[in-house]
Amino acid sequence: MSIAQKIWLSLGILVAGYFMSVGVGFFLGKSWEARLYLVSDEMFTASLQSRTAESAFNEQIKIYNDIVMIGNIGDFIESAQKKADETQAALGNIIRLKKLDEKQLGEIREILAELKQFTTSAASVYAKAGANSEFVFKTGGETGGSLEKDVLRIGQQMNALKERLSALSRHFSDELKKELSEIIISTRYYRYANLLVFFGIVSIAGIAVWLVISRYIARPLKRIIQNLSDCSDEVLYSAVGATHLSNELAERSFQQAASIEQVSASLEEMSSMTSSNAQNADLTRNIVRNALVLIKKTDKFMADLMASMTETTKASRETSKIIKTIDEIAFQTNLLALNAAVEAARAGEAGAGFAVVANEVRNLALRSAGAARNTSEMIEGNIRKIEVGEQIASDTIQTFKAVAEGAENIRKLIDEVATASDSQAQGIAQVNKAISEMDQA
Repeated sequence: MSIAQKIWLSLGILVAGYFMSVGVGFFLGKSWEARLYLVSDEMFTASLQSRTAESAFNEQIKIYNDIVMIGNIGDFIESAQKKADETQAALGNIIRLKKLDEKQLGEIREILAELKQFTTSAASVYAKAGANSEFVFKTGGETGGSLEKDVLRIGQQMNALKERLSALSRHFSDELKKELSEIIISTRYYRYANLLVFFGIVSIAGIAVWLVISRYIARPLKRIIQNLSDCSDEVLYSAVGATHLSNELAERSFQQAASIEQVSASLEEMSSMTSSNAQNADLTRNIVRNALVLIKKTDKFMADLMASMTETTKASRETSKIIKTIDEIAFQTNLLALNAAVEAARAGEAGAGFAVVANEVRNLALRSAGAARNTSEMIEGNIRKIEVGEQIASDTIQTFKAVAEGAENIRKLIDEVATASDSQAQGIAQVNKAISEMDQA
């Protein structure tokens, strides 16, 4: 194996290892990009839309309860229909996502069909209940007329739909949290693997360059210097000695000139190889720069995702404040119902009917307060989950910054390799020039 081939081999190990590291980083980056796209455009959207559907349906239920409690239809039916349309629109947005499996799509379509049927039936039943000013729904075991049975049936459908929408929202939230956790684990694994590959490449390259310089460059130069010294001694000895040794001296000088010419050719080839290595280092530097641009874009994408989750948390907190206000209104309604019951009791038999109405209003107020507290607890739980998601996204951003710093360090290392290659080419050119001058002398 020639000197040039050995130099190519040592530098080829460095370049191959580096390209392997860059290739692994590129393919892992593509994989992360796809997974982040799935989280942002699919899973996050599904989680947000499912919560929107659940919230709109709860508001629709509240409107129906207000119709029964107030006993006046007004524009409540139209408001309930608008909330139903919002729920259906949110479920439709989830169905249009591309990454959902058929089982999930089938379940969502079933919920959507049941919601449409429920909205139609509920509008008819609650319109009758609101129009009937004497209608009072019995919460005990007694069964009234057909209208009360319809209200009971609609209430059962309402609870079933509410439970399915809540389960759907929890499912998408859990999927989003699971995917973000897997991305964090993959990022940590790649960071350690990249460090191992980098230190391995540096170690192998250092050993290879040391072997090439010590064995195949320094040693031949020492032999050349020693040969020149020996030739000088022989020339001096031949000048003082006999004439018959002049032919032998000329032959040895010719062999030495041939050796010098061969070394000069090898040095020229090494100079060409070193220049080519410097060009390859420049190309590799451009590849690393492009990888840095991709990492920075991914970092910006994660920052946008973080901002979106923050806005979702803010909206949930505002909703929680509204629910607390509803709870306070229900409490005040309960107090008014108690006062009305006291006044009806004072009125005696004439206020008996009003006492029944006051008792029902009080029961409805208690149910509204309980529902408001449950809804507030659910929203606070969702806020805590979103805050956990924000922390996970923040950790992912810090990880990408660390990856960007590692890539920047690799780029600096490549710059140093390119500079060293240029210096080596200049040194070889100077040695080649010196040998040419020695050959001419």
